[in-house]
Amino acid sequence: WVTFDTTVQTLQMKRRSRNDQDGDIVGPLKVKSSEGATVTLDLSIKYRIKPGEAWKILTKFGPGQTGDSGYKRRFASVAQRVLVESLGTIGTEDFYDPVKRIETRDLMEKALRKAAEEDHIELIAILTRDMEFDREFEARILQQALAEEQAALNIEETKSAEATGRTVK
Repeated sequence: WVTFDTTVQTLQMKRRSRNDQDGDIVGPLKVKSSEGATVTLDLSIKYRIKPGEAWKILTKFGPGQTGDSGYKRRFASVAQRVLVESLGTIGTEDFYDPVKRIETRDLMEKALRKAAEEDHIELIAILTRDMEFDREFEARILQQALAEEQAALNIEETKSAEATGRTVK
């Protein structure tokens, strides 16, 4: 007999740590934004075998159930491909925009749900744990933010000086 775990499974795309919990772990997801900046994401993907379809998994993938073989390996591969394709279409600045991130996550879930269904897998959720940009891009964003703050400060100082000049006259 072959038995499959039909409870919710976790695929973790993250750096390994001493506190790793259950779930199959692959490395963090590295994506190139539409501008070419590298974004590293730590994600957890919750999924399960579709109810009543374990026999289809056995027929399609055989009895292997580890991250190195069978349906879990296939799911990890499909998830990485779908997520890289989806995230590669957005701009680096959009990763900072919570509305854009939610929209993109919804699109990723829709695309991954469709791809997983072909393999008799039900996607539960994609959870973003952490996001890191390459150092060069982080420095550029910091410089841009500082320049914007300096420009705003200059405007306020000019307004203040003008107001002071009006009250002195």
